[in-house]
Amino acid sequence: MISPEFHSVFSGFSNLPLILDGAVGSWLEEKSSISEAHTWSSHFNISNPDLVFDLHKLYIDAGADIITTNTFRTNPSASEIFGQNNWKISLKSAVKLAKQAVGENNVLIAGSNPPAEDCYQANRTISTKQLERNHFDHINNLLSEGCDFILNETQSHLDEILLICKYCTNNNIKYALSIYCTSDLNILSGEKVIEIISLLKDYSPSAVLFNCINLNTYRLIRQVLPSDFYHGFYPNLGLSDIGTNSIKSILSPIAFTEEMLKFINPKILIVGACCGSSPEHIKELSKNTYELFGTKVTG
Repeated sequence: MISPEFHSVFSGFSNLPLILDGAVGSWLEEKSSISEAHTWSSHFNISNPDLVFDLHKLYIDAGADIITTNTFRTNPSASEIFGQNNWKISLKSAVKLAKQAVGENNVLIAGSNPPAEDCYQANRTISTKQLERNHFDHINNLLSEGCDFILNETQSHLDEILLICKYCTNNNIKYALSIYCTSDLNILSGEKVIEIISLLKDYSPSAVLFNCINLNTYRLIRQVLPSDFYHGFYPNLGLSDIGTNSIKSILSPIAFTEEMLKFINPKILIVGACCGSSPEHIKELSKNTYELFGTKVTG
């Protein structure tokens, strides 16, 4: 079933699936010679805001219904671990840039809330209190700055997933949960994806998505999902070594769209792309998706 919360967040759109933007961090890193390994692309919110603004505009012009704030590494834990304390300033700038790019367009702003620690880190190194403070502070600041909903993305630890879902549900926060898993369909803390899906029935995410996985892994996920499970996905198109900032796309916009269209059906709520993608990928996906499934609502 489609969650009623989905309609409360996305009620301004009559068409499905909605188009999410593509890569933010990997695109910004590619366009600049400056690289910050630990806080990734968040430094651009202060050092090169025009580049962030321009990227949002490119995605909006490409047909995105939802753009994502450049806040994947403005979270408190990342800042504290690497001796920086300007995360609130960076976050504030990121949301402001997204709002300026949207202007009067009928486009939603998703506040990106990442894992507290590295996306591919299997073992927890911070305490439960630090984990809670990280997410509560980051989510609250994203909301107070004006995001339409929180996109908790690339989440792959059970404790973190449950903490986020409980907090958002108990505080009536509009949120989506996007899951990362390995090719064996386990999240990094060891549980099966299907177990996580079952646990989410006790909470109220507006949407459940899968991201930063390749299309082959998503194909396997589809085989274990309940037949009536509405969801979204935005795969990783990049070829890279984990832990580096060098991500190169292995699919052209046309090839990417051809593969995505094989999966899109009435139970798909949101589609987009993750690392290695570009506005050109979203433009091709948007054009072909709307031709098949409907026309974007504007105004």
